[in-house]
Amino acid sequence: MLKFTAFKRLLRIVLVSAALLPAASSFAGCGFKSGSWGLFLSYPGAGFKYFSTAEYAIAPRILLADDITAGGLRGYRYFQLGGGGIKTLAGWEFLYFNFKGEETRGGGYLGGFFLGGEYFITERLCLELDFGPQYIYLRDRSTEISLGDFAFAVNITLNRYFNLP
Repeated sequence: MLKFTAFKRLLRIVLVSAALLPAASSFAGCGFKSGSWGLFLSYPGAGFKYFSTAEYAIAPRILLADDITAGGLRGYRYFQLGGGGIKTLAGWEFLYFNFKGEETRGGGYLGGFFLGGEYFITERLCLELDFGPQYIYLRDRSTEISLGDFAFAVNITLNRYFNLP
């Protein structure tokens, strides 16, 4: 979890980095259309992204790490702000997960919103960075102890699109 001051520093780094990226990318024309789809990898998971229109996408995803398994859904809204190969996005996320440790076993959920962008490295390959507030709830089944709290999440994803215009 990031404290708010660390989040503000991270936000400055992201904005400065985005400003330093080439403003006139040769992939500036990359656009989505209804029916476009792609696969993505993020540590520690993967997923599938489908565009219902040129601006809206939905992405089922699965995350696997040590003794934690999570599955869920993300919704995206894309915006084109200015020129260049960066697509701005906003969205929501909901994940349900199970965990199993040496002394604990339980589950929970995570939900929240995010803002970010995708930078096209090639015509169909891009790097996505997003961040936002998330609410996480955990419940240990063996002790009936539960905990819920807000945190900021940062995601870095590599996306490969297939049928772009």
